[in-house]
Amino acid sequence: MEDNKLIVRTFGGFSMEWNGNMLTGGARSADTQLIRLLQLLLHYKEQGVDRAQLMAVLDEDSSADDVHHLLRSVLYNLRKKLKERGLPESRYIEFRNDRYFWTDDIPVLEDARHFEEVCREIAHELDAEKKGELSLEACFLYRGDFLPQQTRLAWVSEEERRYSQMFKECAENAAEFLREKNDYAGLEKLGKHAAKVSPYNEWEVLTMEALITLGKYRDAQSLYEKTVDRYHKEMGVRPSADMISRLDLFSTRRGYRKAEPADILKSLSETEIEIGGFYCSYYVFQGIYRMICRSMDRCGRYAYLMICTIVNNGTIEDSSSTSADEVELLKISENVKNVICNSIRRSDIICRYSMEQYLVILMNREIEGCYVVRDRINRNFKSKGYNITMEYDISPVREI
Repeated sequence: MEDNKLIVRTFGGFSMEWNGNMLTGGARSADTQLIRLLQLLLHYKEQGVDRAQLMAVLDEDSSADDVHHLLRSVLYNLRKKLKERGLPESRYIEFRNDRYFWTDDIPVLEDARHFEEVCREIAHELDAEKKGELSLEACFLYRGDFLPQQTRLAWVSEEERRYSQMFKECAENAAEFLREKNDYAGLEKLGKHAAKVSPYNEWEVLTMEALITLGKYRDAQSLYEKTVDRYHKEMGVRPSADMISRLDLFSTRRGYRKAEPADILKSLSETEIEIGGFYCSYYVFQGIYRMICRSMDRCGRYAYLMICTIVNNGTIEDSSSTSADEVELLKISENVKNVICNSIRRSDIICRYSMEQYLVILMNREIEGCYVVRDRINRNFKSKGYNITMEYDISPVREI
């Protein structure tokens, strides 16, 4: 980055830097009226912002009767703060032609505008090689949602949707460019970056494709399992049927390698003997459930599905709550998983359906045995000192 320019980062969070010194950033500064006003003025530096829009941003959650007075007060305090933080002497915010502008005295380099400029170059570039290189550059300029802590503001939400779509187009163009160059190491890097900065948009398929093509079969299998499990585990999001089919397609390519029977048996076996139930991803659990349904009539045995739900007892919130509550909920969910696993047999199967629900297949039991397991789980919660209340739904494994 260049000296004597105000470096503004808006993707994945907000920060400002002047000549190597961080002026602001982090969650503690992201929800003040000063910062909201500054973000708006810096982002629309060229076209300026009219008084009505500034007051609308300030009045978003303000109870002040005189918003005009509030605006003057915030502008005064903002100028004062900017000078205190070490910016050169200036009025910083100028009023001309009925609009407010960030001063020309202090040049600004904002990551969102830089990203947008590169995307504009891509749209006008005719050379395929250069277009692909620019698409890759744009992808790595994008480092997450635009001003993620301010998405309740209408203008931020609108810009985020626009930038997200621009990133999607750049990533698709860049992926095709890397395929044509047979640069699958680059595609792996792109896939990992895209999945990190734009989660739950199924960019893992790019990484999976690259790993399989590069012959990294173990890494590909690990990614496959982690991806389908994580989409279920975090906030109840599930991969689409299209994503699962594509991941399955890439996963089956490992079958092109010829292996010795002993190696296949070794890869299928558990690496170490673990106590408690068999924990697996939802999609593995789903396959086991369907297999059991098919075989029940022939083997003459019983199996029951037990749905275990964490009851909201005031110590946790639902998955739409704040990030702090999500961390607490995940911790509680992990405790639930460990207790259930250690309360059932090694032949029983368990998976996490969401952070608040677990599914268990209890093998070769009558209904009375299921109640015994339920009571054992509750006792083990108490013995561990966990203040967790559960609800249980128990029904026979059967085809619907």
